[in-house]
Amino acid sequence: METQLWCPFISMSYSGYKGIVGILISDNHTKSDVLKCMESCQGYPIWVHANTNNNNWADRMEIACKEKGCHYFSRSMSNGTPGRGKNLLMHHFTVDSNLKYFDYCFNIDGDDEWGETFPKLFKRNYEGEFLFLSGGKMQWNDTDKIYDKYKPNQLGEIIKEDVGAQDSYPIILQEFEKMRNILESFYQSPNGQEGVLNRLIGFSKAGIHNLKFKEDIKMGEDMVFHIDSLMMNKQGKLKTQYLYDNDLYLYKPNDRGIFYYQMSLWLGKKIKPLESWLSKYMNYLPKTFPRSLKKYKVDWIE
Repeated sequence: METQLWCPFISMSYSGYKGIVGILISDNHTKSDVLKCMESCQGYPIWVHANTNNNNWADRMEIACKEKGCHYFSRSMSNGTPGRGKNLLMHHFTVDSNLKYFDYCFNIDGDDEWGETFPKLFKRNYEGEFLFLSGGKMQWNDTDKIYDKYKPNQLGEIIKEDVGAQDSYPIILQEFEKMRNILESFYQSPNGQEGVLNRLIGFSKAGIHNLKFKEDIKMGEDMVFHIDSLMMNKQGKLKTQYLYDNDLYLYKPNDRGIFYYQMSLWLGKKIKPLESWLSKYMNYLPKTFPRSLKKYKVDWIE
């Protein structure tokens, strides 16, 4: 049986695909970013969702995505945080009748790219409400340099050099690093060998009913989301699955992204009310690290 996907500008059929790529874009993404992301989807069904308050930009992107072969385009209003856009992507996947035939959405940010092993995502069977990736590579600002692993501290050093900061990290960044040390307790790969962060790369329609991203922080919402899902999975409130693949996802931070913007502000000491942001972030983390998580067995996807 063929799955039909309707959209305003194109009608295509897919031979039984139960998953669709969900590309989340915002107005800090360029046309080139998004088209490169679409190319990395290797012909699999693509849905692009624009989370922005800039209707003119969204109109232009819809035309560009249509010309590139996007299979469906939708949009929503932004509150200025990444968490809001991610929640609305999950919400639309659940309620939008144009996506009703698909069981899973494989989500990606519009300035990132899928890697060479991407087609394997469509050949596996899943049971989890959320699918997390342990592994992946990083490419800074479209340079030729690709790092084998994403290391947040390394990215901070790259941005520090890029903005020309000569001094040591200000106090707020030192506190931020302390927080990251806490996160490492939760963020070690489940096999205990890979120290990379885990990235949400897929979700089912049931996921949004059980867990959402925080919408009042501008950075780190993905870390909090992962810890929340880890704890809820352990409590039996939802099911998560993990996939290890170092060639599946290419994270492409750049000088237009919110991470760069916030880091450059901190390094330049241009704003002061950062302690309240960090305090809010810390309040979302568990007060103590459950020791049993060190022996916790997660469900690996083969």
